[in-house]
Amino acid sequence: MTNAIEHNAADVSVTVTVECPDDDGMVHLTIADTGIGIPETDREAIGLPEETPLTHTRGLGLWILYWTIQTSDGTIELEHNDPSGTLVRISLPTASQSS
Repeated sequence: MTNAIEHNAADVSVTVTVECPDDDGMVHLTIADTGIGIPETDREAIGLPEETPLTHTRGLGLWILYWTIQTSDGTIELEHNDPSGTLVRISLPTASQSS
């Protein structure tokens, strides 16, 4: 959420949705903004098994987020928000599902 506010114009809109359905033992967090979006190269790099000199992000923020979620047995998806901005979908196990 902080990145969406800090890296966009003052008129950016940020929406946060949290869902905790009983059927999958996960908490689903969606952050949507109307900003400039995360560059395609950064979104692609996060989806790869490792960072290389040719495929990398512009900073450490996305990697820290990615590895924190991965080590917590969660998932993250980065998508384009139509018509502009980014959708970040994070799923994490509830306390009763954590190992």
